[in-house]
Amino acid sequence: MNDKTAKIKVPFPSLEWADRYMQILNKSEEYEKAAKTWEGSLLLVVKAQGNLTKVDINVWLDLWHGKCREYKFVYSQDQIEADFVFEGTESKWVSLMEGSVDPIKGLMAGKFRLTGGNMTPIMRHVRAAQLLVNALQAFEFDYLVTDGDPSKDAILEFYDASGEKIMIMNQEKKEMEFLG
Repeated sequence: MNDKTAKIKVPFPSLEWADRYMQILNKSEEYEKAAKTWEGSLLLVVKAQGNLTKVDINVWLDLWHGKCREYKFVYSQDQIEADFVFEGTESKWVSLMEGSVDPIKGLMAGKFRLTGGNMTPIMRHVRAAQLLVNALQAFEFDYLVTDGDPSKDAILEFYDASGEKIMIMNQEKKEMEFLG
């Protein structure tokens, strides 16, 4: 599912990344087979540490029988119902996406937290969880930057490495708008 020689460079977070991630999952026969009995949504939460991102990133995935039917970016975890929430700091996510941490071992070691559900369905779908992470490893991330201060500014604008505006976050309204 992952060609380590040809990474896909994308802004993160972005609609381009989410579309491509969903395509990789949905084209993978291996993932479809491993997750054929999986039914439920998953919220991936990247907790900001200020190194790569100044704000938390929350990506909701509707996973059903080996396919990703939909994704959504949400401002905060309380804006969407998810069967499971897989949460970790940005540095732990980077380790996961670089392949130096296995998702299940990272969960057991306390590097990540699973909330909103019990471990039984996850343990029945270990290979599917690993393939979800392997799909993340297909990317070279261009993390969005902002000159704004999340602790003070109501509106934050985020840019990719080329200076193109990718996202606007309205903290008062708890909304994210992706451009392009």
